[in-house]
Formats: sequence, structure tokens, C-alpha cells
Amino acid sequence: ERKKAEETIRRSESALKKAQRVARVGNWTWHIVTNRLEASDEMYRIFGIEKEAFSGDLNDLIERVIHPDDRAAVEHSNASVAKNKPIIPLEYRIVLSDGTERWIWAEAGEVIRDKADNPIMLTGIVQDITERKQAEEDLRKLNRTLTLLSNVNQTIVRVRDTSNLFDEACRIAIDDGGFRMAWIGM
Repeated sequence: ERKKAEETIRRSESALKKAQRVARVGNWTWHIVTNRLEASDEMYRIFGIEKEAFSGDLNDLIERVIHPDDRAAVEHSNASVAKNKPIIPLEYRIVLSDGTERWIWAEAGEVIRDKADNPIMLTGIVQDITERKQAEEDLRKLNRTLTLLSNVNQTIVRVRDTSNLFDEACRIAIDDGGFRMAWIGM
């Protein structure tokens, strides 16, 4: 029975690792008192860190991979949890050792408390949402381009003077299209 149970656990762990890899989701446990972090293999992969090279110190992880512009938000979120304040999901960027930026969505799960009701451990997940963020940016650019084209089309119908038409089309390209400058030549 023990061997069967061990085999069942091994298969379950293998399935969990595969599911995490496919979903790009890792899990973690933060030991608040010691500021130590335990992470799944997938979290190490997402963050581009060798498991053996990680000290386990949460501050080390923040310093090594969290984008400098996002560190304060991550640290604020962590401090909030340590002070018994509400847990809020967080999106932030990480920078891999090769300079690649990735977007992460992190959500805390269960807070474990001591007898005095102080938080001592927090569990949660991280997910690589880089592809979603890129798709959102592509959609914003596409919408901006469609707005630009629609407004230029309306201008073509409305404005009769060629010089005014070109000036107005250039203004629309800058205002609606996000261009720094625009010029139309014949």
C-alpha cells in the first residue's frame, strides 16, 4: 500500500509540474518571519533562475529579477500582507538575466497565522502573462490605427481644399495615431 501511495504521489506531482508548465503558472510559499521563499520548479523557470543558485531570500529575488520600476509596488504588497492588510493581486515586470522583460501576474492565496493571529506564512501563485500583455498592446495599436483611418476618411469626405486636407490628415495622424510627426507630399 505504501508503494502504491508513493507511486500515486509521484504521478500526481508529475501531472502538476506538467500542468504548471503548460499554463505558465508557478506556486510559492513565503515564510514571512524569516523572509524565505520556497518555489515550484515552474516559478524558477518563469523567473529564469537556477534553483540551486537561489539563496531563498525574498529580497534577493526582488533585487535580482523584479523590474526596477516595479520593485516598490512588490515590496509595498509584501509589507501590506505582513501588516495584516488585504491581499491584492499584482501585475509586475521581471527582467531575465539576458535582459528580456516579462510580465507576471501574482496572487496570494492562504495566509497562515500563529496563535497571536500574526501572519507567518503566505502561499500564492505567479503566472507569466507576457503574451496576454503583448496581445493587449497590439490591440491598442490596432484600435489607434483604425481610429486614425476612420478620422482621415471622414476628413477626406468633409474637407475640399487639398492644402487643408493634408494639414488635417497630418494633425489626425499625430493626435489619433500617436505619430511624432506627419507629412504628406505630392
